[in-house]
Amino acid sequence: MSIKSYILMKIIKLRKSARAKHRRLGLPLNIAETRTQAQFYNNLLGLLLPSQKNITWIDDTLGGIRCLRTESKMETDRVILHLHGGAYFMAIDDMPMILPYFTGDLAQMCEAQVWSVDYRVAPEHPFPAALNDAYKAYVTLLSRGVDPQNLYILGESAGGGLTLALLMRLRDEGMPLPKAAIAISPWSDLSRTGESRWAREDIDPMLSSKGEAEAVSLIVNPEHVKDPYISPFYGVFKGLPPLMILVGGREVLYDDSARIAEKAKLAGVDVIFDVNEKMFHVYPVFSGFLKESKDAIGRIAAFVKQQAKL
Repeated sequence: MSIKSYILMKIIKLRKSARAKHRRLGLPLNIAETRTQAQFYNNLLGLLLPSQKNITWIDDTLGGIRCLRTESKMETDRVILHLHGGAYFMAIDDMPMILPYFTGDLAQMCEAQVWSVDYRVAPEHPFPAALNDAYKAYVTLLSRGVDPQNLYILGESAGGGLTLALLMRLRDEGMPLPKAAIAISPWSDLSRTGESRWAREDIDPMLSSKGEAEAVSLIVNPEHVKDPYISPFYGVFKGLPPLMILVGGREVLYDDSARIAEKAKLAGVDVIFDVNEKMFHVYPVFSGFLKESKDAIGRIAAFVKQQAKL
C-alpha cells in the first residue's frame, strides 16, 4: 500500500469512527459540522493529489443551476452529466479537491465534456429538489443542441441513485433518453432493506447502517422513502438505456447495486455489473490515490466508447 492510499484509508476510517462515537454519546448528526469536516479532509487529501495536465474547470450554469464544467484536450462530442454523491446533503463546495480530480480523469479518459450539477441539498432542500435540478440540467443540455446519442449520465452514491431516478423520470415524461448511464455504488433504497446493510457493517470502512438511517431522516419524509424518484429500487426499469453499475464488495450498500442490476436485467435492460470485492463505497472517485480507482474509470471509459459505436 502506498503512503497516499494509506493516508486515504486512515482518513476514511477516522470519519466513520468519529461519527460512531457521536452516536454513542447520543449526539445528533450535525450537518454544518459534517460539511466543514468534509471540506477540511478534502483539502488535506488534495495536497497529495498528483497534477493533472490539459484539464480545465469552469464554473457554469445549466438552466440557472450552478455546475462545474470540466474539459480536456481529449474532448469529443460526448457529454457526461455528472451527479455527485454526498448523501443528498453535501454540495460540490464540500468536496473541493476530490470531486474535480475525479471529473478531470473522467473528462480525459472518456474524451468527454463533464457537467457536474451542484443540485440543491437537504435538509435545506429535501426531496424532490435534487431530482428537479438534475432534470432541469439535463433538459437544458438538450435545448442547447446536445444530441442524446452523445449524452451520458453518471453518478456516485446518492448521485448514483439520482442517476437512476432521473432516467425513470425522463422515460415517464417521454423525454429523449441518454445513450447510456453509469451508477457507482448507487444509493437506491432509502427504505433501507437489503441484507448487506448489516452483514457487511464490520468490513465497510466508510459507511454504517445507523449513519444511513440518520441521513434518510433529513432527506425525505417517511411516507416517501419508497418513491421510485428517491428510491429507484422500487421503480420500473423497462425501457431504460444501457447501464453500467460499479460497486465494491466491502459496502453496506452492496445490495443497493446488486438488486438494481438484477431488476434491470429482468426488465430487458443491458447491464454491466462491475464488482471489485476488495474495494469500498464509491472507490472509483479516489482515482488520484488508488490504482483500482483509476482502473475503474478506465472500464467506465471503455463502456462509454463502446456504447458510442452502437
